[in-house]
Order: sequence, then structure tokens, then C-alpha cells
Amino acid sequence: MTEWYIAAIIIFLFLIEIIIWHKKKKKLVGICFNVCTGLLALFPVSYLLSQAGISLPVNLMTGTASAVLGPPGVALLSGGGFVASWF
Repeated sequence: MTEWYIAAIIIFLFLIEIIIWHKKKKKLVGICFNVCTGLLALFPVSYLLSQAGISLPVNLMTGTASAVLGPPGVALLSGGGFVASWF
């Protein structure tokens, strides 16, 4: 059941990202910037969370989520890892 909540949140953030993307004038630059910042934010956040004892693996799924959703996706992944560490 938890997977459905995470999937719904990812889809919701993806739709918000599309709405913001349509408002930009230079769409290709915006896409490239979003992908780069999402992927670049994933590595330090993963390192800092591992120092705090929370696991955020850097693999294809987390890389894709952070590339598609950008920095909000990295925040969602780290929040999900934080919540999952409670259980």
C-alpha cells in the first residue's frame, strides 16, 4: 500500500513539473538544468543521509526519479528514506 502512496506523490510532482515546464520560454535549457541539478543533488544528499544512518542508494531508479523530478524528487526520495527508517 505504501508503494501506491509513493507512486501517487511521484506522479503528482511530475505533473507539477510539466506545468512549470510549459510556462518556461526556453524549454530545452530548463529540461537540461532540471536533469543536471536533480542528478547533482542526489550524490551529496545520499552521502549526508548515509552519515545520518539513513540509506538512500544511488541506482537506476533513484537516478531516474531525481532526473525526471529534479531537486523536489531528491527531497521526496530522502523524505521517503527518512520515513522508512522509522519502521
